[in-house]
Amino acid sequence: MGQGQGLPSIHDLEPREPGGEEARRGFEFQDHVAVSFYVEMLEHDRILKVWCEAEDDVTVVWSVGGSSDEVEFIQVKSDELDQLWSVSKLCAGSTGSADKVGGSILEKSLGRDRRAEPSRFRLVTIRDPNKDLEHLALPLEHASRAPGSAAYTNLASLIPPVTKQFRSEKGNDWAYWVMRVKWDALHSLEDAVRATVLRLDAVLWTMGLQVAPDQRNVIYQKLLSRAVSASKARRKSDPSGKCVERSEAQETVTKAAKDLLEAGLPGSTHTLDSGLRLAGLSDAAIRTAKDLRLRYIRDARDTAYYDPTERRRAEGEVESRLNRLWAKYDAGLLAVGAKEFHELCLRELDSIRAEAKSPAPPLALLQGSMYDLVARGLLRFDRAGS
Repeated sequence: MGQGQGLPSIHDLEPREPGGEEARRGFEFQDHVAVSFYVEMLEHDRILKVWCEAEDDVTVVWSVGGSSDEVEFIQVKSDELDQLWSVSKLCAGSTGSADKVGGSILEKSLGRDRRAEPSRFRLVTIRDPNKDLEHLALPLEHASRAPGSAAYTNLASLIPPVTKQFRSEKGNDWAYWVMRVKWDALHSLEDAVRATVLRLDAVLWTMGLQVAPDQRNVIYQKLLSRAVSASKARRKSDPSGKCVERSEAQETVTKAAKDLLEAGLPGSTHTLDSGLRLAGLSDAAIRTAKDLRLRYIRDARDTAYYDPTERRRAEGEVESRLNRLWAKYDAGLLAVGAKEFHELCLRELDSIRAEAKSPAPPLALLQGSMYDLVARGLLRFDRAGS
């Protein structure tokens, strides 16, 4: 048998080590969790600032009144376990050292307790905690969390002795962590994003920014891009880049909403013109793009042109997938310029068409839909702030 005969093709090969995929999904989940705190920071003035990939995955500074703020250290776990979170999983890797942080999740979290401010802790997971840990999802002041309660006593009996030996730099032990930790189970990335988007909608309404759902999604992507850039910023060389304060979050949302609302005014072509010129398109290509958009607006109302249900599905795919692509581009995860990014968007439309059910949507519809997003300020070929 010749070399390679009988082996699977690279086109069908399953990866032996999917660790890179899992790590990337973990970072994506973490970025969306950060956005949820940006939105909570807009909801009220109790959150002062949010750090990404600084002291912990996400670090939140809370204003609690009095002489000192409180800092919350948040670990984000995207592991899709085949079982509920347990005490043994939480404490796995404990070394028994009194002051050296071991490998357990509990010790790593408690080990963040080394700042002047009082500490809080949070675990954000996909799967739920089991019955031994489920009371940690309750508010900190709930009676079931108090020392002496049945739930507290049961948990105390299950924490391994080696874990109980560990102390933070401030001298606090497992009991301090148990009393100060909040467990959030979000069940899926999609559920988490959906919940945050709904809260963002309410925030925008409160701020007097009444935008359409697709415009709201673009604003969410702006916040997500900021979370990605904060995670990538270096603490020593760019400390402000790692941190988003309430005033910045408000300014980001307000400016994005106003830009979108102005771009969406009837008869406005400035955004389409400028957006396409940023992509380096020639005058002839810009005229073609405008024609495609006008044909899309005219023909999209004609049920004979394309089935309305399939059209809406295709439009949704165009918006969501180009939004995701733009978020990566805006965050600097795509090392391309504006012209190359425009080409990537066109290729994404080809993929959408290839993956669609038969009959596939006309390419003119997909391209017209994309250029309509540009005209309405929902897709850009430059990065935020450029």
